[in-house]
Amino acid sequence: MVLQACWVLHYFSEIRFKNEQVLADALRLTTNALLTDNELPVKVEAAIALQMFLNSQDAAIKYIEPQVRNCMLASLILFWRFKTVSGHTACVMK
Repeated sequence: MVLQACWVLHYFSEIRFKNEQVLADALRLTTNALLTDNELPVKVEAAIALQMFLNSQDAAIKYIEPQVRNCMLASLILFWRFKTVSGHTACVMK
């Protein structure tokens, strides 16, 4: 269910929210999925959704900024896990 919610947020990330609190809640829950969910697909989709929000919503940065360090670390760990699992560790080590 969380994976599908992150996908929906990713897919509709360009739509402007009438209520900025809804944007803040969406970003908080997406960030929470990236940082705390145990399922790799959920983390990947949450990272993509956050990236799409940052690219399309100017107000997104102020809600994500307090967690930027943690989000970047989680994204790098995801990248490393993907490269390790797929056997492309040579690319990561360069």
